[in-house]
Amino acid sequence: MADPGGGRRFELDLAQFRSGDEAYFDLLVRRFGGDVRRMVFTFTTDSMEAEDLFQEVWVRVWRKRDLYRPSGSFRAWLVTLSRNVCIVARRKTQRERTRMDRARQEDEVETEIRREADLDRLLAESEEDSAGRALRRLAGLSAREREAVVLRIMTGLSGPEAAEEMGVSASTVRVLVHRGLTKLRKELATDG
Repeated sequence: MADPGGGRRFELDLAQFRSGDEAYFDLLVRRFGGDVRRMVFTFTTDSMEAEDLFQEVWVRVWRKRDLYRPSGSFRAWLVTLSRNVCIVARRKTQRERTRMDRARQEDEVETEIRREADLDRLLAESEEDSAGRALRRLAGLSAREREAVVLRIMTGLSGPEAAEEMGVSASTVRVLVHRGLTKLRKELATDG
């Protein structure tokens, strides 16, 4: 393999590499660091993230040095390992973003539930006729939506408490309440 620093062909000393010789490892970082940086910068342009990935690649090289097989070139193994580190980091970042998006959506649903004062108006009507209309409107919901609305809104249980009572997840309760309240809001709008 060509030595990027001197143009000479580089031959990996497998014994020194596997033995954990720190001076030899430093030599590898100097000779192949550019290859690793180029790979890292294909995945990110953020210099801090790139530096973290660069360091992570070399930590992995150190930990996995016993796995290198001399049947292929060291540079190819290093570039593949670098690519894999970057892919894993990208997936982790995507999972974190998805988790944050879900949390934000759950917060929005919770906010909407609180804003659903329309249900209070529906249930606060004191006349018998009004109570009957309210019950008929609730009867128009699916059994699961009705149960979720009654547990969360009418009895005041928290999301996790209602979820436990219904035997479903708290996010399922939020969705059912949201759907139920949306249907009730539409009915209220058509009644004027």
